[in-house]
Amino acid sequence: MSNKEDNLIELALNYFKEKNFEKAKEIILSIVEHNHDNHALKHFLGIIFLELKDNILALESINAAIDLDPKNSSYLITAGIAYKNIGKYKDALRCFNQSENLNPKSSKLYFNRANLYLENENHIDALNDYKKSIALDSKLFQAFYHIGDILSEKDQVKESINYLSNAILLNPSYEEALCSRGIAFLKLRRMNDAKKDLEKVIYLNNANKRAKAGLGEIFLHQGDLEDGLNMMHDFYGFIRFSKNSEHKII
Repeated sequence: MSNKEDNLIELALNYFKEKNFEKAKEIILSIVEHNHDNHALKHFLGIIFLELKDNILALESINAAIDLDPKNSSYLITAGIAYKNIGKYKDALRCFNQSENLNPKSSKLYFNRANLYLENENHIDALNDYKKSIALDSKLFQAFYHIGDILSEKDQVKESINYLSNAILLNPSYEEALCSRGIAFLKLRRMNDAKKDLEKVIYLNNANKRAKAGLGEIFLHQGDLEDGLNMMHDFYGFIRFSKNSEHKII
């Protein structure tokens, strides 16, 4: 490629980092027209289409890259993500498994295959792959969160709190992990710890209904009927309660 094209690719990468995906797409499309055999560009174009939520065009570009470089495990992971996004789970699993055969040391592979398993409610395989992903990348906070959340749902609450705490340690403003840990503390009746986490969730996102329901339960447990019912209002949909009103709870 020419120096001009190299400069354009650098510009496209900058647009991509700035989340200006349309600009990045325009540049890479113009370069691909004159570089049909460049699998890296086709793969990058596929990633851009993924960010633009156009999974069909993403697959077209990614599969073209795979045709040119069939042993590239990263390309197969990206294809698996795109197939998952459109509900083609067998094709997604095929791509992830092929990628594992080529490179069994990819945290990205195990994390994304775990996401596929989780979406299909295959919690056992999801847990196994999430654990493989953090064994390879100990900073993958989303994997710690998913492990903790799954374990909490299975009532392995104390163990779940350890994983959720790791996720929060890596990302202190991780709303989902804070909420799940708060609910886990609530299951153990550790009310003060639960309240602390859930109040932080509400601070980060006042529309989080799960956190409001949890806080409502805490308030009710503490005998605060008005605040408890009002906090749970958005989750359950009943009329707001006031000591001075004649509203009935429905």
